[in-house]
Amino acid sequence: MADHRRRARVLLRGRNHTILDALRDARAAAIKEGIVPSIYCHPIGYHGHAAGTPIGMTDYQQGVPIRGDYMFYPYTWHSIELNATFKVPEWGGQAVRFPLEEDAVNAPLAIDVLARVAAQLGEPDRAIAALQTLLSIPAEAALAPRVPLTPALLRLDPMFDPLRNDPRFQKLCEDKAK
Repeated sequence: MADHRRRARVLLRGRNHTILDALRDARAAAIKEGIVPSIYCHPIGYHGHAAGTPIGMTDYQQGVPIRGDYMFYPYTWHSIELNATFKVPEWGGQAVRFPLEEDAVNAPLAIDVLARVAAQLGEPDRAIAALQTLLSIPAEAALAPRVPLTPALLRLDPMFDPLRNDPRFQKLCEDKAK
């Protein structure tokens, strides 16, 4: 189930047109594995739920008309909730509802800084995971506003020198056009 939340969280970071796709894809993946999902997302405010773009609701699993069409803005916090009903074999196949909730931030700049700090602190797994995320979403580099992080910039940026010998980093530095 955590994989479905992670998949939804990654898809939510994309462009606005993928928001409903994220809901559909995460639901389809869960259903394929025999899980009955109820997936929804809402902005987080000072006192829990806040005004803004919701994705799905318990009673709107195909998307939320009008309010769900609003754009996701950078640097906003959202709660992604998954209520999954799964038949537990150890309980005689009884259907049990598992409520899960995880917060996510739409903040590419923070992910960029995390990648740089992790690289400098000798945490290649964390740095590379952050870089993989950054290269998969529309984002700008932390040290160069309005400039997207690209494989070419990775090759040149001295902050990533500690990662140079890691094959995973080398693969990230390859131009996709080859």
